[in-house]
Amino acid sequence: MSAEELETLRFENEFLKAKIMAEHGAVHVCANPNGDTPPEVENEILKTIVERDEAVAEEIPIYDYIGRPVYLKEEDMSDELLEYELERIFDLLCEKNILIDSIYQVDDRAMYKFLTEDLFKHPIVNNFFHGMGSIYMYEDFHPNHEHKTGDLCEGFLDIFFAGDFYERVQEFSPVHFKNFVELTEFRDLYCGFRNVGYELLPCEVIPDRCTRNIRVSFDAYTNPGLRPAFFKGVATFELEYVANVWTITLVTLPGMP
Repeated sequence: MSAEELETLRFENEFLKAKIMAEHGAVHVCANPNGDTPPEVENEILKTIVERDEAVAEEIPIYDYIGRPVYLKEEDMSDELLEYELERIFDLLCEKNILIDSIYQVDDRAMYKFLTEDLFKHPIVNNFFHGMGSIYMYEDFHPNHEHKTGDLCEGFLDIFFAGDFYERVQEFSPVHFKNFVELTEFRDLYCGFRNVGYELLPCEVIPDRCTRNIRVSFDAYTNPGLRPAFFKGVATFELEYVANVWTITLVTLPGMP
C-alpha cells in the first residue's frame, strides 16, 4: 500500500470513528495486544460497526424491547399488589438498562400508569451496544407545571436577594422580562437585603401562560449603619410556556414604584 493510499485510509478511519462517536459517545478499536492496529484492519472493524448500525438501527416499542411481559391494569390492583407489580416492571426495565426518574414526587399509581400506558409505547432503538442504556424522566411525558413554575419563581427570588444577582440572572433569560430595567433600578437602590422570607401561594397552572403569587417580606439596606426599609406584600410573576419551557416575563415586588 502506497503512502498516499495509507493516508487516505487513515483519514477514512478518523471519519468513521467520528461518525460512531456521534451516535454512541465512544469508540475503541484494538485488534493487537500492544494497541498498534494496522489501518486496514481498523478500517474493516469500523466499517463492520457502521454497517451493523445501519442494518439493525430499527425502533421498536419499549414494551417489545423488554420482552412483552404480562402486566395488569392499574385500576384492577390493590395498593399492595400494585407496589409489587411496580417493582417488577422497574426490574424488567433495569435489566435492559432502562432507568426511570422524576424531578418531583410521583405516587405509585401514577408511576405505574406512566410505565404501562406511556413508556411501553415509546420507541427505542433496538441495537444498543452492551452496557449502554437510557434514562426517561416522568416529567418529560407529564410536566408538573405547578411545581415547575413555583420553583422558577422561588429560584429567581433566591438570586434577586443574593449578592451575585447580576452574575446569575442570565439563568432566567432576562431579555424576555418586560420590566427588567425597573426591576434592576429598584434593586440598585439598596446595598443588601436581610430577613428575607417568602411563601408560594397555591395556583392551578395550565399552559401556555400563568400568573404566580408569592407572599414576601424583607429588610432592604441603603447603608449597613442605617435603619433598613421593611417591605411586605405579594410578589407577582407572569410566565409564558413556549417550546416546552417556562419563562418569566414580568416580576413585580413589594416596594417597587
